[in-house]
Amino acid sequence: MTSLRDALALPERAGVAVSAGPDSALTTRLLGVEVLADLRDDVPDRCGGLLLAVAGRVGAEPWRLDVLLRRAAAAGAAAVLVSVALAPGRASAQVARRLTLPVLVAPDPLRCAIALRIHLALPELAAAR
Repeated sequence: MTSLRDALALPERAGVAVSAGPDSALTTRLLGVEVLADLRDDVPDRCGGLLLAVAGRVGAEPWRLDVLLRRAAAAGAAAVLVSVALAPGRASAQVARRLTLPVLVAPDPLRCAIALRIHLALPELAAAR
């Protein structure tokens, strides 16, 4: 089982840091990674245990991050990962805390998402051999 805290300790994490949300939520089990094109992309209806990684920076208005956080929390996401350039401001950080949804930032969220997907798939790959 990989928790968000475990994922943050991986060498491949590529500069990922917790930007907002409660530390208590870092014990959430991470089941997978879903990549969103940008802040305007639709959040899957059910994403329990998933890290939602926002690859692009299009639509970077702060209110879009707030909307994404609300939708991600409603769908059961484990966390949201965005570019350092999209790091939540004070209002978005309050939304994340209220929703108990960690917001992670990284210089390259797509690279980090790929590394996490590979890490999460390793047990299945080993069992398939």
